[in-house]
Amino acid sequence: MDAAILDINQSILLNPENPWAYRNKGIYYYLIGDYSASVRLLEQAWDMDNSLDLLAAYLCEIYTLTNATKNLCQACSSAVERGEKLLSSNPCK
Repeated sequence: MDAAILDINQSILLNPENPWAYRNKGIYYYLIGDYSASVRLLEQAWDMDNSLDLLAAYLCEIYTLTNATKNLCQACSSAVERGEKLLSSNPCK
């Protein structure tokens, strides 16, 4: 485990109500290819505060990669409405 994830875990321990920490941990897991952990953490952050920067864009990407259609278009539409750059093309056009 690298220093970044250790710092994020410490942040969650100190403040388990911090949606930024869950978003950042979800992005970390996305970057290392653990999509299952990523989607769980990003959804947890979404439930806490769905206005966080890039949260909708990462959820859109993770849902696209995992063929999860339930909330796909909601996440992608939210990202586009906020002006967030999607990581890949919008599958809901």
